[in-house]
Amino acid sequence: LAVESFDYSTVRTSVQAVFGTEVDIGTGIGAMMVKRIAQDGKFTVVERRKVANIMKEQDFAASNRVKKGTGARIGQIRGADFTLMGDIVAFGRDDRRTGGLGAVSVRGTGGMGGAYKGTGKAVVVLNYRLVDNETSEIVATGEARGESKRVSGGGMAGMWKGGTLVAGGFGSNASNF
Repeated sequence: LAVESFDYSTVRTSVQAVFGTEVDIGTGIGAMMVKRIAQDGKFTVVERRKVANIMKEQDFAASNRVKKGTGARIGQIRGADFTLMGDIVAFGRDDRRTGGLGAVSVRGTGGMGGAYKGTGKAVVVLNYRLVDNETSEIVATGEARGESKRVSGGGMAGMWKGGTLVAGGFGSNASNF
């Protein structure tokens, strides 16, 4: 099985908005797929993204500069029966923040308090297909969806009497997905 980088042209603008620059998430998704499929063991995964490096090593071994019998032999690269390819069709974030603040005062004495809760969610959706390399027939298709969530929160409270104010606050915030 060969695995291609996933096409992310439909979400390119969303990727730039999230990362602030051009990031090729299609190559990253392809690399993640290679790792997971190889670990699963149901398929033999062959290298295609950097196969030129393998060919360069074989050519070097055939140049008579490498000790005989120790170099990579030409003609041994394995063919792939199938190729996994796909598209990233959704990529983005859904962040929300809610909160409130209140205060009470009676004749120079009072109290106040507030709290907030923030939730963030990153979402990615992939459409994939498995293609027979001999016939170009699509033999399987599917969709995969992934989400990563984070929650943050905080609050503050205080009270006063006369000219004295006592207050405190707390917060928790997860910065990455």
